[in-house]
Parts: sequence; C-alpha cells; structure tokens
Amino acid sequence: MYTRSQFDVIGKGVMHKIKRLSKTIIFGGLVIGIGLISGCAGQTIGGQFAAEFVYVATGGGVAQYAVNISGQLAPMSPAEVVTTPTATTSVWVAASKNAKYAYTANGPQGKISQYSISAAGTLVALTPPTVVSGTNTNCVAITPDTKFVYAINQGDDTIKQFAIGSDGTLSVLTPATVGINSGGETMVISPDGKYLYACCSGGSAIDAFSIGTNGQLTPLSVPSYSVLGATGATISPDGKYLYCPSNTDTAQFSIGTNGALTPLSPATVAGPGIGNTSFAVSADGKYGYLGVFNGGNPGSPVGQYSIGTSGTLSPLSPASVPAGNAPVSIITEPAGNYVFVANSNDHRIYEYLVGIDGTLSPETPAFVTPSGARQMCVITR
Repeated sequence: MYTRSQFDVIGKGVMHKIKRLSKTIIFGGLVIGIGLISGCAGQTIGGQFAAEFVYVATGGGVAQYAVNISGQLAPMSPAEVVTTPTATTSVWVAASKNAKYAYTANGPQGKISQYSISAAGTLVALTPPTVVSGTNTNCVAITPDTKFVYAINQGDDTIKQFAIGSDGTLSVLTPATVGINSGGETMVISPDGKYLYACCSGGSAIDAFSIGTNGQLTPLSVPSYSVLGATGATISPDGKYLYCPSNTDTAQFSIGTNGALTPLSPATVAGPGIGNTSFAVSADGKYGYLGVFNGGNPGSPVGQYSIGTSGTLSPLSPASVPAGNAPVSIITEPAGNYVFVANSNDHRIYEYLVGIDGTLSPETPAFVTPSGARQMCVITR
C-alpha cells in the first residue's frame, strides 16, 4: 500500500514520461529531436531532444550514461572511458554545444584529454589523446560556437587558451595564457559566447573577461568582483544573471550588456549549510539548485530556490532536500524534468524528479554509483 507522498512521486514520474515523449516527433518510425544544447557543471541546458547522455569525471576516467525515459542514468558500453596513462586524474569534463567533442581537465598531470563523441554517445580518444595545459589543470570550458576551449591551471594561476580544429583537436592561441586570481576553481561562459567568468576561491574573486572573435580573453574594465571562496558559478539561460556559491551563501548579480556584474538586492542569499560548491538553473530560468558541502557529511543538502522576475533567489518549501556526501556538481536535464547531483565523497550520482513547483523528489532507485564522482555534463541529440 502506498502513502500519499509515494503516490505524489509516482504521479510526477508518469507526468514526466508523458512530457518527455511529447518532446519528440515520430516520423516514419524514427524519433526526431528538435534543438541541440549542452551544458556542464552547473551550466544550464535546454531544448527538445531524441536522446541525451551524461558524462561524469571520475578521477580516473569518464563514466558514460544514457538518460532513459524515466530520467534515470543507464550505463553505456563501455561504462567508463579510462584516460590515457599519462592523464589519469580526470577532475572535470565538458562537452561541446554541437555534441561532437568532449574535453577533460586532468588535475596534477597538467593535461587535457580530447575526445570525439560517437553517434552512439560514447567518447572516442582523438589523436593525440592529450594536450599540455599547465600546472594542476582544474577546469575546462567551451565556447557555445565550439571554436575555443579554456583551461584553468590552478598551480600557476592562469587560464590557457586553445582553438578547436576541424577534427576537434586543440591548438594553443597566442598569447597562450592570461592571469587570474589565486585558487582558480571553475569557469562559466555567457550564452552568447561574449564573456567568461572565472571563480577563484583562493582570491575570493570572480575574474571577468571578454572573449574576442579570435578567442583571446581580455579583462573587463572592472576585472574582478569579490565573493568569499567563489566557486561553481552559473548563468541564467537568458544571460541576464549570474549566481556564485560562496562559503556561507550565494552571491547574485545582474550581467550588463558590457559583461559587467552588478550585485542584486539583496547581494547574497543564505543557503541551508556552509561550504557551498555548485549552482544550477533550470532550463526555463525559474528555479535554482545549490550544492552544499556541509562538512562532507552524508545527507548534505541541496538548496532549492525560485527565481523572481528581477533575478533574485527565494527559498522554496522545503528549502532543501538531502543528497549524498559532498555534492560538488549539479546539472538540470533539458526538458526540466530531472536534476542530477554528483557527490564526491560517496561516489554517487543522485537522481531527482522536478515537481511543477520546482521542488525535488528522489527517484527510485535514488542513485547510481560510478567509480568516482567529480564534475558532470550533458548533451542532447
């Protein structure tokens, strides 16, 4: 016998299946998706689709999943692509918007692994399989037009700049790097591809750059904004707002036409714990989700918010849901039906249904367990 809450979750699941089926067109026996957008590590994705795939940086490689009609992650074959012997610490994975290429940051090896994405959604190493980036490569980001890749090198406080070739391989731009504040953690690129923002936890700053037509980064007139322990920022789908987790809260900014950041009122919004790590916005821009490290304890919360017309965050009821141990990456599924949360300490990816009010309910089963769980990204086809 089911409880009322179980009936609610089952009902949500049925409605989500109907919604997912309605996002495809059946023509001559073929399922055709409309639109193609992808995002990484808290960045927003959206659109109608025929298939979608999730990639997870595990620390030793990249776990590969297909998203089934129930919004659950099904391992592909192979279940994990192991990076080359010279680059065995994959801490970040990003996929291109056109769903053709993926790149990983390989931490202390200071290299980037480069892949093509097959028709089946699996990653295939390019030749050469890696390129040199710098000291302790921590994050990679790809421009929406799939022309350029940027990599944070935390060990030397730089961003290295690459062009993407016609075959997906990377070549270094000139100059090769630009400087950033200390402790570079993550990057986010505006939906129009004009601006890049680097979160630097050591310098407690967001560094802001314009992206030239040649891919070169140039600091904005106000080159840096103070956010305590800045990391895991994301930008709303319309490109108007930026949200950046800090140690104790979430900073919220509007983005000007020149890329400048202006604090909203209030400038910060409290979360359900401390040690915030990542933020994601739903594809319709109505809801936000905050990963809270919470001392690395089991059941660390994910904060859930509504987003007002002025861009400000307001806690939903309830204000949070429990996740696993140390949520470090959150992604929202294209049609807005599901949210996935990677937890670094217990190596679990938690799967949630999204209610019509934006609140999250655990799926059944509640999680999958890859060999490790760092950052995630998703593509749609």
